[in-house]
Amino acid sequence: MRVKEDKRVFGYEISESGILISVNPEWLAFASENGAHELGPDSVLGRPLWKFIAGSEVRHLYHAILNRLKVTAGTLNLPYRCDSPDCRRLLNMQVFYIPARQTYRFESRILSSERRKPISLLEPSQTHGGELLNMCSWCKKIMLDSSNWVEPELAIQSLKLFECSTLPYISHGVCPNCKEHISKELRSL
Repeated sequence: MRVKEDKRVFGYEISESGILISVNPEWLAFASENGAHELGPDSVLGRPLWKFIAGSEVRHLYHAILNRLKVTAGTLNLPYRCDSPDCRRLLNMQVFYIPARQTYRFESRILSSERRKPISLLEPSQTHGGELLNMCSWCKKIMLDSSNWVEPELAIQSLKLFECSTLPYISHGVCPNCKEHISKELRSL
C-alpha cells in the first residue's frame, strides 16, 4: 500500500572534519516518527557523523564522496533506501560542499514509500544473536552469498529465519551494484 506523498526535505550539515553542526526540524521529526527518539539535537549536534554510520566500508564511501565533492564543488545525487520494519522507502540524497562555510550539506527527499507487513529482522527491539547478516546500507538488500543480494523478505524466507530461536545481527556494508553506482557517480563529478 502506497503512503501519501511527503514533500519534506530532511537536512543536516557537517563540518569539514565530519562534525554534525545542524539538523533541520524535518530531519528531527523523521527520526522521531521512525522510533529514533534518542536522535534529538542534544544527542547528535557536535558529534562526528561517523558515529551514526554503521560499517567501515560505508564510512569509507562517505569519506570518498566528501573528498571528491570538496575537489569538484559539484553536487552528488544518490538514491538510497531508508526502511523501517513496516515501511519500504526510497529516498534521494543530495550532497554538496559549501566552500564559504567549509561545510557539507546533506538533503534527502522521499521518492516513494509503501507499507508492508512488519519485518521483525529490522525491528531494533528484537533480540539478535549468533549469526551475522550483511545488509547493503544503500539498497537494504541482504547478502545470501558473495554474489547474491536479495530483499529482506526473500532473505528471511531463504535463510528460514522464522525457524531460528534468535534473529541474526545485521552488519552494514555495500553490495556490488550500489558500490559500482556510487563509484560511477563520483567519477562523473
